[in-house]
Amino acid sequence: MNALRAQAMQEYTNFTGVSDKPLVNVVPQQGYSHYTAHDSHYNMAGEKITVEKDGEKASVKRIQENDRTYNLRIVNLDTINDQEVELFNAFTNLNEPNQGNNPDHINITSKGWDYRTILQSSTVNNFVIGSCRIMVGDTNQLTEDFTLTEKLEGGGIKQTPVDIASEINPEYNTDKVVDLKRLDWLIHGHSGIKFKLLKGQYINLIMKVKLRGNIANTLQGIPVVEAATSTFRK
Repeated sequence: MNALRAQAMQEYTNFTGVSDKPLVNVVPQQGYSHYTAHDSHYNMAGEKITVEKDGEKASVKRIQENDRTYNLRIVNLDTINDQEVELFNAFTNLNEPNQGNNPDHINITSKGWDYRTILQSSTVNNFVIGSCRIMVGDTNQLTEDFTLTEKLEGGGIKQTPVDIASEINPEYNTDKVVDLKRLDWLIHGHSGIKFKLLKGQYINLIMKVKLRGNIANTLQGIPVVEAATSTFRK
């Protein structure tokens, strides 16, 4: 059983993008329908979820409600120049001034959790962002793509652009809010998010975590993989 948990976590840590192949199947319980790891939220209630892989079953611990959302506000105090912003990439940025961003102009605040605490936690607890709401003060900010970065074992950097403007929903009453859904953004100590923040502007990011690898759980004999859950019924 421990081998199964380790295997499941290994697949999550290796998962870096959208795939049509499910990672782990959720076993139906108590009349709930069948979901896979690619759904934004698992559909099981309770503290633990049973998962099945290659005929074996193991438990996955639920991510607590207050630990499923990262709410960041990033402000460019420079009214003359645009500024480059990098979030996460903890092994590089954790101990840098202003966590790798311009200390004179970029201000990062976080609701609920201090941003540096989030950064430090990501060095040992990988997590997958399942969705992200983006709110801006100037619609021009939405023309600036995000770039997902990941340091590779050979020392190179993998960069994946995310076109924000293409996700604007014309049914919204505002063009200053974008919802990115069904994401699989894996964040660990060597991965991050880069973008340009326009002069004098701000951006709010509400990121929902759907999977987390809590390495500390192994010391307590509980599942390493944690998942978000919901109570969606058939």
